[in-house]
Amino acid sequence: MQAADKYDWWRGTRFSTHAVWWIRQSITRSIANDSRLSRAPVHIHQKLAKIARRQQSLYRELCREPIPAEIADDTGWPEQQIARLLVHLYPPRSLDAPIETDSGGITSLSAISWYPDTLSVEDQAERKLADRVLRQALESLEPQEQHFLTRRYGLKGIKGLSMRADGTALGLTKGQAQVIEANALFKHRNQSVVLMLK
Repeated sequence: MQAADKYDWWRGTRFSTHAVWWIRQSITRSIANDSRLSRAPVHIHQKLAKIARRQQSLYRELCREPIPAEIADDTGWPEQQIARLLVHLYPPRSLDAPIETDSGGITSLSAISWYPDTLSVEDQAERKLADRVLRQALESLEPQEQHFLTRRYGLKGIKGLSMRADGTALGLTKGQAQVIEANALFKHRNQSVVLMLK
């Protein structure tokens, strides 16, 4: 339909020649939107397809799985970007998928999923420090800003709200809510940095 809307016969091209580009774009977008469990933007999908092609090509050349640095050299993209994108090439795994343990037994992902009490001592200490800094930074804000950020981002066990819903609950317009959020986040970031440096 887009090809038909934009077709100009005065240019002297055949409709089929003109429509090919629009059809190809529509197919590419449909694949990007529907082929994965989690939707990725079209440009990310195109990058993933290019990385997958280069990965297969390098696998044939090297006779082994290429590392991100080799793919980065081949594509000319930063290695960090390649490493982030490579994660999305692997299909998601089921929580019920069987996994072999170190002792030779079989368990599932759901059985070994993350629980707070399984954190290392260092991670627990880091989490407590972050919670303390967050609490102290919030306390340094004005009461309205504290209340707004707490409800907006779901802090202190409260369910997070959209900016419009949070603003409406406080009797604010969307513009007023945006100003309060921007000011509160600016103060909160500065205060968090000061507290972390202490």
